[in-house]
Amino acid sequence: STVDRLWSSTSDLSFLVARWTAVGPEADPAIVAFTQQMAMESGFDVVAGLVEAVLGVDEDAGLDALADVPVTLVVGTLDRLTPAALTRRMARRSSAAVVELADIGHMSLLEAGGETTEVLRRHLHGEVARSAEGRWELAGTDDVWHSVDPATAVAREVG
Repeated sequence: STVDRLWSSTSDLSFLVARWTAVGPEADPAIVAFTQQMAMESGFDVVAGLVEAVLGVDEDAGLDALADVPVTLVVGTLDRLTPAALTRRMARRSSAAVVELADIGHMSLLEAGGETTEVLRRHLHGEVARSAEGRWELAGTDDVWHSVDPATAVAREVG
């Protein structure tokens, strides 16, 4: 189709879109190219359907049910698709721990694979406990990444 030909012929444009939407500004160009390739090979219809689905998501649905479940949310500080502010809001509703990876975009597993894996490893090994305020906290967050108190972060954003 015409849309598919246009989609596949715009590699320079799609590279720039991938760089702007999916990764942080310091991301390795190979990561940007891989992200671009995934989108291009998926086809326009798939990507358009994904965008439509994401735009229709109710980010608050079901969060209250997670209040008693250990949850750790990981977000890049430069994530344009699921911004840190949205992640902090979700954490407030679910009492989740939040780990923000500095200068990382949406593709944290590619951009900061070691750090993201370490967060997941610690969470899955049960290194999560309730804080005095009732929020979940991930142990050892100050040594590898930056852990954020969602309430404090929102106060700074608003103020």
